[in-house]
Amino acid sequence: MREQKWIAYCWPLDGTQGKHQFAINQSGNVWTTPVADPIVAPAWNALMGGGDKGWSDDVAPEWVPYKR
Repeated sequence: MREQKWIAYCWPLDGTQGKHQFAINQSGNVWTTPVADPIVAPAWNALMGGGDKGWSDDVAPEWVPYKR
């Protein structure tokens, strides 16, 4: 059985390398949000708002869509 829902994150190592973190999920959309200070890795469900929010179909991403 293959995975049906997933999220991959990327973020800068420090403030000199960028000011945003990014995520992509199974929809193929790329999402972005400013990094926190200090920069830390996002939680597994950060795209969905963190806390007790998870994979439920009625939970929409809270980050903004990335536009180049």
